[in-house]
Amino acid sequence: MSLNRLFARRPGRVSLALCAAAVLSACGGGDRVEPYVPQRLLAYGDELSLIDDATVATGTNTVTGAATSSAAGNGVKYTINGFNGTTGALDCTVNPMWVQQLAADMGMAFKQCAGSYTTFAAETRATVGARTGDVVTKLAALRTTAPVPTSSTLVTVQVGMYDIKALYDAAAADGTVTADEVTAATAEATRLGKLLAAEVTRFTEAGIGIIVATVPDIGQSPYMVSRGATANVQVWTAAFNEALVTNMPPDGHKVGLIFGRPYGLDRNGNPGDGYTNGRNCVAGTNTPLCTTSTLTDASKINNWIWADDLHPSPYTHYVMGTAAYNRVRNTLAPGQ
Repeated sequence: MSLNRLFARRPGRVSLALCAAAVLSACGGGDRVEPYVPQRLLAYGDELSLIDDATVATGTNTVTGAATSSAAGNGVKYTINGFNGTTGALDCTVNPMWVQQLAADMGMAFKQCAGSYTTFAAETRATVGARTGDVVTKLAALRTTAPVPTSSTLVTVQVGMYDIKALYDAAAADGTVTADEVTAATAEATRLGKLLAAEVTRFTEAGIGIIVATVPDIGQSPYMVSRGATANVQVWTAAFNEALVTNMPPDGHKVGLIFGRPYGLDRNGNPGDGYTNGRNCVAGTNTPLCTTSTLTDASKINNWIWADDLHPSPYTHYVMGTAAYNRVRNTLAPGQ
């Protein structure tokens, strides 16, 4: 079953319910002097924060049977794309990315997924395959280049998945991963987490609103499980996230922290009961070309942890997006 259409949601009650249940992240505390109401949203990171207008995804209209595809203003996402329940056409507001969910909850939209909007206060500056160094450079440029953003701008950041993947690919290039390589990769993951934390801190010092999502645990992804790499990758992911979280300001008024753990994995990175730790998109169909028409099990989308070999299924984005909105609504006060 697909998630409801993005712009038909009533976010407040759902957000608070998910927060109270602590599905992904403990709720931030503390009172604010005034509500924080950002006027624009800038999303940075890899494709987990990207709506892609440049990619054409083909499928079959579920009502008419005709071919359907993405178009300008109706981009595709790197998860399971869905169809409009009335028209049967590909619809970018179905199964939204987490930043798309956050934007909608704040009354904003991305031009890559216009929906009913005609003005766009949200902008994605994420890129496919982005790594930490790339994003830190972009964030530094945003922070120091006129017009410099103020507290009226909310920035979101999620990056590191491809850094962790690169550490594994390099260590395993000769077919084995030695203890020395594990140690070296752990140190590099720690360095990268600290690098990102330092730039996040500069944003908080400048009074710019920022939401930071931790790196998803790709150790349990089909890509890593098939290579027997789960244990090492989980160590490197934990090292990155620990360095990030402990070296930036604590979750609260200055920064909103959410956890990017794929939905269905517990806090130890193990699949929970009732969840399938595998890819739902059929073999040979990867995001963003994966749709609800190309699944192994279309009836239980939310029970599958992964869309394809690396990208989480839509419910991860849903929970992350509502957790991020809770931060904005209840705790963030960057200019105070």
